[in-house]
Amino acid sequence: MDAFSYRATVSFADTDAAGIVHFSNILRYVERAEEEWLRSLGTAQFEAMDGGGFRGFPKVNIQTDYRCPLFPGDSFVVTIVARKPGRSSLPYEFSVHRGGADGVLAARGVVTLAYALKASAGKMSPIALPESLRQRLGC
Repeated sequence: MDAFSYRATVSFADTDAAGIVHFSNILRYVERAEEEWLRSLGTAQFEAMDGGGFRGFPKVNIQTDYRCPLFPGDSFVVTIVARKPGRSSLPYEFSVHRGGADGVLAARGVVTLAYALKASAGKMSPIALPESLRQRLGC
């Protein structure tokens, strides 16, 4: 499965009182990359449906290892590599490097998404990943 890269620059607003990116913002960067990655695969992270329901990819597990801080003005790249999907789960590995894919490792981890449907008055339930998505992932 091919790697997907998302590039951005740290904003001062993303930092804490020490002037480094707050750990939660690293996950926001990963989520932005995830949204672009899913879009590149021809699917939406969230799709509203008639009647008030939706289908999409809520996170069911996140593991993160923080290695090096990011500072305002730092450019960085988030790289996503899909793992083998399950019936309704879509796990992926991510890494965040300062400067570029060959730069200093700032964070890495694994995220598991579940493809789910929520009827307007019902609870959220996992559903099978679309076959078109599986094909684009090379599964």
